[in-house]
Amino acid sequence: MTEENSRSDWRQALAEVAAPVGFVEAEHPECLQACGGSAWWVSNWAGLFVVRVDGLAHWEELQARLDEALSALEEAERLPLGTRDGYLVLLTDAAPDNDTRRTIELDTAVCRKQILWPECDGWRSALHRVVCLALPTLLEAAVVDPEGDSFEIDEWLSELTEMSVVDRKQALDARLAALENVG
Repeated sequence: MTEENSRSDWRQALAEVAAPVGFVEAEHPECLQACGGSAWWVSNWAGLFVVRVDGLAHWEELQARLDEALSALEEAERLPLGTRDGYLVLLTDAAPDNDTRRTIELDTAVCRKQILWPECDGWRSALHRVVCLALPTLLEAAVVDPEGDSFEIDEWLSELTEMSVVDRKQALDARLAALENVG
């Protein structure tokens, strides 16, 4: 894979994994416009800021910009501040050292953060490491509810779309926790 292909293929892979979970690509808000090589995707419960970076030195600035974008989105929709999840995804050419990765990904301020690099199949597998993008994969794998009842994924996803942002977040968090305990 050439460097140029690697730099553009992530956008296609992102579209393929983000759309099924309700994200749509949106115009960059003013606070994110200066970030070249980036994409801004929103759903009714989260904002996803994906940035192609040459290094990780400026991750805190990107996090601050995402925080500003999420606040503006919540304000525009008249939601209480802090109710929309935020995901900052930093795309690099290669895996960073473990200490740097841990420092960034375990930081709990503002949003969830993930550092990704292309894998043997390009960006698709890497993007599935972002929990909000892997949700369909996790749900398809969970054909039985943890309590042993049958589980209708389509019905559950339909119910999610009718919930408030806060209720949806709680339902998704509960479902992910249940899936982690299965198997």
